Amino acid sequence: MAHRLDIPLVPVIFPTQMLLRAEWLDGEMWLINPFNGDTLDDHTLDVWLKGNISPMAELYNEDLDEADNAEVVRKTAGHLKVGADGRAADGAGAACQRGAAAV
Repeated sequence: MAHRLDIPLVPVIFPTQMLLRAEWLDGEMWLINPFNGDTLDDHTLDVWLKGNISPMAELYNEDLDEADNAEVVRKTAGHLKVGADGRAADGAGAACQRGAAAV
């Protein structure tokens, strides 16, 4: 929908959840929580990483890269599996890998 309205929004698969990234003509970038519409700053993202992945996790530029359609579908399907059986589809394994990579 954003594309059809010429709104510069792209999906981002952040390590803790999906986000939307808006890049405006003046070069400003906004990160938006698609679930409640809040705009997010680096401090909030850092707290999410440290609280959900590892106290040693660090925020990298790649964490804010645009996701392609296949990544969005995989992440959404994983969240649907969580809702269906109460367990995370990618579980702690992904969190442990992320935490180890940042150390």
